Amino acid sequence: MTRSLSGVTVPDELYIEGKAHQAGGGTALLGLFADYPDCVNCGGAKQIGLILLFGEGSRFPFPPKVVGHFHEGLWYRSELKSWPCPVCQSGSQQVIVEARFEGSGLEPNEYNWRVNFAGDMDHKQKAIDSVNAMLADTLRPCGWIFVYGDNGMGKTGLLKAAVAAMCRIGVGAYYTTTGNILNEAYDLIQRHRRGDEAETLKELLDRYARYQLLSVDELGADRIADTQFAQSALFGILDARYAGRERLATLLASNQTPQAMAADSRWRYFESRTQDGLRIPVGGKSLRG
Repeated sequence: MTRSLSGVTVPDELYIEGKAHQAGGGTALLGLFADYPDCVNCGGAKQIGLILLFGEGSRFPFPPKVVGHFHEGLWYRSELKSWPCPVCQSGSQQVIVEARFEGSGLEPNEYNWRVNFAGDMDHKQKAIDSVNAMLADTLRPCGWIFVYGDNGMGKTGLLKAAVAAMCRIGVGAYYTTTGNILNEAYDLIQRHRRGDEAETLKELLDRYARYQLLSVDELGADRIADTQFAQSALFGILDARYAGRERLATLLASNQTPQAMAADSRWRYFESRTQDGLRIPVGGKSLRG
């Protein structure tokens, strides 16, 4: 059996041991040992680690014979345990596909959505053809596509269908919205202020960098948060995906045109990034109603 922890599919044994260690007052961290993965779940390491921290933190490293781990500015006595990745080491394509969908951000009724859902409708075909071209290299899709248009034009359906297409063949993909990312960042701040266990900003950024395909919906001035930290998290994710556009695929959608974004100081930098990819208007007949 498997469970999900911080967006990673982990074995039951790891989950139970980590929670038990936390219940006893200790800190338990996931150990992912590689970046930019063959497997989005484990980072390509073929295993998932659990780092158990003990005792009070110290500002100074321990002697060589003592196993220590540096966490949030302090050194702790630690123990590292590891288990085979339950996704890429399961030997079952069905397990891989199920794990991909579980962590995809999609609802079960969206798992069978197809990129060609809008058929040959005018003013939508270029966007559909461009996404299909991006996904043609099915195991390693890459690129940077920004679609924009009014509500009801099919932008969300296109982003979700692309994620579903990748999950069906076992490739790690994720759908989210600007609002969800900002809420994650805000929640992270609040949990740290309360002293609760939570991801660091780096861990949040690393998680979003692991998806072979990332779809981010609802970009625009009306979605931006007032807190500088939340904005930094959002643009940090977008910047990392932009920098990796030759090896990772990113789909972005907004109700605002590039011209409107360029006129808004909060979005001007992002708009300049879209100039290095495909910018495709989506119009025509509304798909709602």
